[in-house]
Amino acid sequence: MSFEDRLQLITEANVVAQMQNLHAHPAVYEFVRKGSLNVHGWMYEIASGGIRRFDAEKGRFTALLPEDIASLPVRDERKIA
Repeated sequence: MSFEDRLQLITEANVVAQMQNLHAHPAVYEFVRKGSLNVHGWMYEIASGGIRRFDAEKGRFTALLPEDIASLPVRDERKIA
């Protein structure tokens, strides 16, 4: 695995960990439970300008907007959470 791929994986894992940290906070947990707050994890691809969001159901990051799909680099599918 290249340095860039490892950096990408660690960055994605950090976003997921920070989302989990937010969910563990009592105030955030309560608002999420009530349905009045959603926590999102996004990654910005500097090289392409694309934005990816963490999809908890799929356990991976996916393109936020349809036009971002074409600009994202093709990587091996990997489930990180």
